[in-house]
Amino acid sequence: PPFNSRALMAELVSCVTGLDIDETALTTIAGRTLSLMRAINTRMGLTRKDDWIAKPFFTFPPLPGFKRFDPELFAKWIGRYYELKGWNREGVPTRESLEELGLDDVAQDLENREFLLS
Repeated sequence: PPFNSRALMAELVSCVTGLDIDETALTTIAGRTLSLMRAINTRMGLTRKDDWIAKPFFTFPPLPGFKRFDPELFAKWIGRYYELKGWNREGVPTRESLEELGLDDVAQDLENREFLLS
């Protein structure tokens, strides 16, 4: 299988850690990691505007075989990514998604810092 398959990655993590990690557990670990990193970045002041690529990608002629980035489509992709991750429109993980991942303390911290509404 390709190196980046979930099954192979789960097997590698299991071998390295000695834990019995399957694809579902690996997906949960990845979700926890991404949401925790996002929560930390939110605390540090990063916002949706920071999830943007450099202007030249929207203006320079694309490489042969590629299309120029469309800013409106890119904005939609960011929104869809947030939605798939369980984050709000601004890219802040929601209380519900954090609690599903067992990150209740992180949700409480974001709420205390007024990044989440109660």
